[in-house]
Amino acid sequence: MSLNSAVSEEEKPNKKTSRKVSAVAWMILVGDVLHNIADGLAIGAAFSEGGNSGISGGISTSVAVFCHELPHELGNYFKLI
Repeated sequence: MSLNSAVSEEEKPNKKTSRKVSAVAWMILVGDVLHNIADGLAIGAAFSEGGNSGISGGISTSVAVFCHELPHELGNYFKLI
């Protein structure tokens, strides 16, 4: 085994472990962060109404956001994989 082949074999595992993140993955992640912030603001606004209507409105908004986000996050997960 020559010195050149030993060096090239050592460099190959390093190239496999260092992957670049594609632009689509960054767009999904940044868009998802902004979407989750907006959902949190909507839930907070629903709870801030006050009284019993604020609690029931906040809970119903939380359930609606959860039902919306579960398939959304699963879709993003499988896109990123």
